[in-house]
Amino acid sequence: YDFATASLVTELTSLAQSHESFADDPYLREKVQEIILIDQQVESNRRRYDAIAQEYNRFLKKHRDAVMDLELGIPLTEKPLFEIASGE
Repeated sequence: YDFATASLVTELTSLAQSHESFADDPYLREKVQEIILIDQQVESNRRRYDAIAQEYNRFLKKHRDAVMDLELGIPLTEKPLFEIASGE
Protein backbone atom coordinates (compact mmCIF):
# COMPACT_ATOMS: atom_id res chain seq x y z
CA TYR A 1 0.00 0.00 0.00
CA ASP A 2 2.72 2.47 0.96
CA PHE A 3 4.73 1.77 -2.18
CA ALA A 4 1.65 2.11 -4.40
CA THR A 5 0.67 5.37 -2.70
CA ALA A 6 4.18 6.83 -3.01
CA SER A 7 4.31 5.86 -6.68
CA LEU A 8 0.93 7.43 -7.35
CA VAL A 9 1.82 10.67 -5.54
CA THR A 10 5.10 10.91 -7.46
CA GLU A 11 3.42 10.21 -10.77
CA LEU A 12 0.57 12.66 -10.16
CA THR A 13 2.79 15.50 -9.03
CA SER A 14 5.29 14.95 -11.84
CA LEU A 15 2.53 14.83 -14.43
CA ALA A 16 0.90 17.99 -13.10
CA GLN A 17 4.19 19.89 -12.80
CA SER A 18 5.20 18.97 -16.33
CA HIS A 19 1.92 20.20 -17.79
CA GLU A 20 2.33 23.33 -19.91
CA SER A 21 -0.20 25.32 -17.88
CA PHE A 22 1.23 24.43 -14.45
CA ALA A 23 3.12 27.73 -14.00
CA ASP A 24 0.04 29.78 -14.91
CA ASP A 25 -2.62 27.72 -13.10
CA PRO A 26 -2.87 28.55 -9.38
CA TYR A 27 -5.56 25.90 -8.84
CA LEU A 28 -3.34 23.16 -10.26
CA ARG A 29 -0.36 24.33 -8.19
CA GLU A 30 -2.54 24.45 -5.07
CA LYS A 31 -3.79 20.90 -5.64
CA VAL A 32 -0.25 19.58 -6.15
CA GLN A 33 0.82 21.24 -2.88
CA GLU A 34 -2.23 19.77 -1.16
CA ILE A 35 -1.36 16.25 -2.38
CA ILE A 36 2.24 16.62 -1.19
CA LEU A 37 1.16 17.98 2.21
CA ILE A 38 -1.36 15.20 2.79
CA ASP A 39 1.24 12.60 1.81
CA GLN A 40 3.70 14.10 4.29
CA GLN A 41 1.14 13.80 7.09
CA VAL A 42 0.64 10.02 6.77
CA GLU A 43 3.25 9.03 9.36
CA SER A 44 2.08 11.54 11.98
CA ASN A 45 -1.55 10.52 11.39
CA ARG A 46 -0.59 6.87 11.88
CA ARG A 47 1.22 7.71 15.12
CA ARG A 48 -1.84 9.62 16.38
CA TYR A 49 -4.15 6.76 15.40
CA ASP A 50 -1.86 4.23 17.13
CA ALA A 51 -1.85 6.26 20.35
CA ILE A 52 -5.65 6.45 20.38
CA ALA A 53 -6.09 2.79 19.39
CA GLN A 54 -3.61 1.66 22.07
CA GLU A 55 -5.51 3.59 24.72
CA TYR A 56 -8.79 2.07 23.49
CA ASN A 57 -7.28 -1.43 23.51
CA ARG A 58 -5.92 -0.94 27.06
CA PHE A 59 -9.32 0.29 28.24
CA LEU A 60 -11.05 -2.65 26.59
CA LYS A 61 -8.67 -5.17 28.20
CA LYS A 62 -8.97 -3.57 31.62
CA HIS A 63 -12.76 -3.24 31.57
CA ARG A 64 -13.76 -6.12 29.26
CA ASP A 65 -16.22 -7.65 31.74
CA ALA A 66 -17.95 -4.35 32.46
CA VAL A 67 -18.12 -3.50 28.75
CA MET A 68 -19.59 -6.91 27.92
CA ASP A 69 -22.23 -6.37 30.61
CA LEU A 70 -23.48 -3.34 28.68
CA GLU A 71 -24.73 -5.62 25.85
CA LEU A 72 -24.44 -2.92 23.22
CA GLY A 73 -25.13 -5.33 20.39
CA ILE A 74 -21.87 -4.45 18.64
CA PRO A 75 -18.66 -6.42 18.75
CA LEU A 76 -16.01 -4.64 20.81
CA THR A 77 -12.66 -5.87 19.57
CA GLU A 78 -9.18 -4.48 19.83
CA LYS A 79 -8.16 -2.10 17.07
CA PRO A 80 -5.23 -2.98 14.80
CA LEU A 81 -2.14 -0.78 14.89
CA PHE A 82 0.19 0.61 12.24
CA GLU A 83 3.27 0.11 14.45
CA ILE A 84 4.81 -2.60 12.27
CA ALA A 85 3.97 -0.93 8.95
CA SER A 86 5.24 2.50 9.98
CA GLY A 87 8.81 1.21 10.31
CA GLU A 88 8.90 -0.08 6.73
